[in-house]
Amino acid sequence: MSDTLILTPDYQPADFLPLSVVDWQTCIRLMFLDKIQPVHLYENRWISSPKLKLQLPSVAVTRDHFNFRKGRVRYSRHLMYVRDLFTCQYCGEIFTARELSIDHVIPKCEGGKTSWENCVSSCRDCNLRKGNKRWRPINAPFKPDYYALAARRLELPIQVGHESWLPYLQVGGKTAQRVQIRG
Repeated sequence: MSDTLILTPDYQPADFLPLSVVDWQTCIRLMFLDKIQPVHLYENRWISSPKLKLQLPSVAVTRDHFNFRKGRVRYSRHLMYVRDLFTCQYCGEIFTARELSIDHVIPKCEGGKTSWENCVSSCRDCNLRKGNKRWRPINAPFKPDYYALAARRLELPIQVGHESWLPYLQVGGKTAQRVQIRG
């Protein structure tokens, strides 16, 4: 039906990796538990019961600030693709997640580990051609922090549920550029 963007009390998304969004049922539950307060409402989306009629929020803010670790980021395939902007680090072409693979700069057969500092995004053709040889990637692999990854995420297309989300899609003064509003 409709999703709600959840903001912290300082009106920043609780998370960008992925974007902090809850479904309408969770949103209603959080409202009744007095955990969130609506900021923007959908114009024509209502929930009704025999005794109650509620307009669904498109954006809500949490009442309490909660500690969310935004320093260390766990390694994952998807977040590595975000770090590399879905670009093959050998040919420089942009691909979808399905067309990319993980490449170990120092091959596993030579003791290379699966880590931020040794893995890059690679298209399947380049990864196959490279095999277990050592090639120099376009950008050296590095371990990003949360804010570096969130800033990278803003460079990629973001699908949002409502135009009321747009003012809140910022990290460190940087705003999302390629936004698509779902219908």
